[in-house]
Amino acid sequence: MSGQPTALEPTRPLPPRQLRLRLRDLLGVSTRAEIVRFLVTSRARDATVLTVAEAASYAKRNVAEALGQLARSDFVTAFWIGNEGRYGIEPDRWAQLLELEPSGLPVYRPWPSLLTALREVWAWARDPELAELSDYLLASRARELVDSVGPRLAAAGVRLAEKGIAADYWASFVETVEAALGELRARQPSGEPS
Repeated sequence: MSGQPTALEPTRPLPPRQLRLRLRDLLGVSTRAEIVRFLVTSRARDATVLTVAEAASYAKRNVAEALGQLARSDFVTAFWIGNEGRYGIEPDRWAQLLELEPSGLPVYRPWPSLLTALREVWAWARDPELAELSDYLLASRARELVDSVGPRLAAAGVRLAEKGIAADYWASFVETVEAALGELRARQPSGEPS
């Protein structure tokens, strides 16, 4: 027989670490699969459309439409605060559907936030003009960089060091970058990312 299973051949379920692939098998390669993956792995109870859209890497409009459909189907919870919809999911219910223990569900990792911020730091650090700057100007440019990438690092769980002023800020910058790299090392997946 060929390498592809036929309708008559049993298939083995994918392990929990490959939740993304299992959800795509269940829901198709779609906005819904990525939304459910984020909500299940983040254990979100009150995520905004924008938060979900950023995590799922889909347009806000598409995510809002899919969240509405999932909420109408009662697989996603929804409530409103003012004029903003908030969405959540019951991980235990999805764990049962996926035949997993709730504790066996993977944990959400904000890879895009962390990696894009670190990529920007890396590009900045490779600028040959930095070697010509005074300590004061170098620390000032480092603070500008952290002001730019700080929200993404914070979203990824990195604690931003805020000690020091003027040239003394450089130590805080180094501490922040080391914390980001430490977060990257701590979150290396053992298999398929969640």
